[in-house]
Amino acid sequence: MQKSNFYLLLLPLLLFLASCSNQFYSTASPNIFLPKEKNCHQITASYGTDGVALSGGTALTNHFMMTLNARYSRRAKYYYYDFDPTGYLADNNTAEAELGMGYFSSFGINKQGRFSIQGGVNLGVTDDITPIISNYYDITGPYFNVFVQPSFGFVRKRFEFGVSSKLSLGAMSNSELEPYFYEGNKSTLSLVTFESALRISYGFEKWKLFLQYSSISGNPNYRALSSIQNLGYESLIDTNLSIGIKKTFGAP
Repeated sequence: MQKSNFYLLLLPLLLFLASCSNQFYSTASPNIFLPKEKNCHQITASYGTDGVALSGGTALTNHFMMTLNARYSRRAKYYYYDFDPTGYLADNNTAEAELGMGYFSSFGINKQGRFSIQGGVNLGVTDDITPIISNYYDITGPYFNVFVQPSFGFVRKRFEFGVSSKLSLGAMSNSELEPYFYEGNKSTLSLVTFESALRISYGFEKWKLFLQYSSISGNPNYRALSSIQNLGYESLIDTNLSIGIKKTFGAP
């Protein structure tokens, strides 16, 4: 393996090992697209802890690619106390769409080694309601972020392995948020997340089932929002696990 290719593999691997902690806000699991050459295309559908996701990717040239990602997620859980047998509902709904563009290359025997790096934008809206007895803590609003995502992997006829890391930076405009959760008198929350993902796929040459695991770190205004998280979502997702199906077509 050439020395330059070794560094391409090392960067996302180190980022993958660096990620851990809880957060209030998170995006969908990274869309891992590792084409070989021009006219490679991929479509995936998955379901997991990050909701229902549809993703796609296409290699427009031998080194330039584009990806799309859409997701809807709802997390709801009832909590009960001895002094409040009726309980209360913690409810979160999120919908988002993502567009990415970037560079890719293939290397090794039969070009089974793959590397890609892309950047893009993500638009979404979230509604998180956590009632606590007589009070409602409600975070509602659209959000926008930009991201950068390096990925690498190995692709064979029946088996694929991919690792990806995704850094997202953005902001959420809030229409509702209890004032005493602000740090100052802000109407916007800053968003910073770092997500690392591992995907293993197995099946036929063009159709494969896959399992994807990711961990998330980073949190907007952590001190303010952790109190909401602790009241309503003690296990608010800092890891995502999903299962899906992948269809590839076009060039081999």
